Amino acid sequence: MQSLFRKYTETVYFILLLLCCSAVIWGNFCITVVTIALFAFWLCSGNFTQGFSTLSHRKTSLLLAIICLAILLRLAVQIPDEDALHGLIKYLPLFVFILTIGCQSELQKEQFHRIMMVFVLSLFINTIVCFVHFIVTHTDTENFRNISWFMSYLRLSLFVLLGIAICSHYLFYQKDILLKRYERIGLAIALLWFVLFIVLLKSFTAYVIFAFLFLYFILYQIHKTNKKRIAILGYSIIVVGLLSAFIAVYSEARYFLHPDKIEMENFEKSTPYGNAYTHEKGSQVENGHWAYLYVCRQELEDSWLARTGRSVWEQNDVGHITYYTLIRYMASKGLRKDATDFQKLSNADIDAVKQGFTNYRFLSNSNPRKRLYEICWEWFNYLHDGNPNGHSITQRIEFLKCAFATWTDNFWFGTGGKIQSKMFAHYQVADKQLTNDHWCLPHNQWMFFAVSGGVIGLILFVVCFIGMFVFSRPKWNTITIGWFIIATISFFTEDTINSEAGQAFFGLMGAIVLFAQPQQETILQ
Repeated sequence: MQSLFRKYTETVYFILLLLCCSAVIWGNFCITVVTIALFAFWLCSGNFTQGFSTLSHRKTSLLLAIICLAILLRLAVQIPDEDALHGLIKYLPLFVFILTIGCQSELQKEQFHRIMMVFVLSLFINTIVCFVHFIVTHTDTENFRNISWFMSYLRLSLFVLLGIAICSHYLFYQKDILLKRYERIGLAIALLWFVLFIVLLKSFTAYVIFAFLFLYFILYQIHKTNKKRIAILGYSIIVVGLLSAFIAVYSEARYFLHPDKIEMENFEKSTPYGNAYTHEKGSQVENGHWAYLYVCRQELEDSWLARTGRSVWEQNDVGHITYYTLIRYMASKGLRKDATDFQKLSNADIDAVKQGFTNYRFLSNSNPRKRLYEICWEWFNYLHDGNPNGHSITQRIEFLKCAFATWTDNFWFGTGGKIQSKMFAHYQVADKQLTNDHWCLPHNQWMFFAVSGGVIGLILFVVCFIGMFVFSRPKWNTITIGWFIIATISFFTEDTINSEAGQAFFGLMGAIVLFAQPQQETILQ
């Protein structure tokens, strides 16, 4: 039975990778099943000497294995500490992915192609299911990120971006595989849907990664064709894209770069009805207008109750207190927050406030410019001593501050498995910018390795990661480079490897792309 299994090892391995790529994006349970299946295959396949020889002689698998072993060894020296044991268990999937795929030979081109097609198909079905589920079950019009059903929307975005790289590779760049007509149609539909899905997710990180992928695709096309007209067209697209991005960013940032000038001594003291105004500069600006100037709370309370029959202090559809949403919404229109200007709000405006919209310019969550505006708003609010709690961009600054303070206390060898307890101890003694429920790890993979592994661990990780890129040159194509771009940029905004889904992207998909993918006949310069 053993000899029969070994005889068909390559076929079993290929089928197993097909199943893994189709299942890994469906949540932690499926990732666990995939991990067990791969480890069982490695045990049953035998011939460990040859397997370890294959892993060690392939420089990319050796370097990725060194990263994984460094993580595990740093945790192992802290056993029997409970945090270290938990960390060892958490990183086992990463170890299994690298070990199993690293010990196997490269696939044939047709096999790798089928695996990529199955991954794209499964990802397409997954995102369609997520979209339908969100539309049917969610009434929260403010948070479209809940569209990701099976894992964090940030982790899902990494897989979707990889799907974009794969579709683009087979549609526009590769010449080794002759695609059937239905495959071309399917890949084109999947590519368009994945791009739309990234837009819907409204992840700033995903937008940045997509921009870099698009830039790479254009430069690769220019290099591949080596035609003057293509080069002129490509560079023109890049210039237009950069100008469009600058104009889009500035069009939203200008409201915060040049807000209304404030001359407190010239402000009126009372409303047309004789009630007193309150004037607080605060930190919040909407469309260049300071939100908490010319506020008469009593008139807003009475006007809202008379218009809607509800208290302005009740929660709106997204769980926020209506009063504060109303303040920001009226400020976005340049209105004073009193009974007179309240009457200028239309029924559509009232409905928008009830739904949780804070700006009359953005009543659709599918508008990408809204995310740009939100980022500018967060930064302005934070720089003017606003509250970073609940704001994804500015919270990360506080995470990094705490992580850096923790790193300086454990500079050389880091905290190991105690990273969370050590960082939380720093949160307790630091300025209370973040409330306890918003305390988190660094949300930066580079800093995570610096804190947990010290400067030694950080240098090891950076050197090995760069080495993986350099030594993967025989397999450089849009899929490989795309995976590196996605992984590298995600490391700046997320602890990518610190979750099962992140390990599946970095370990499983990375191993398939770097180890299992056959060498390119024409090496990309």
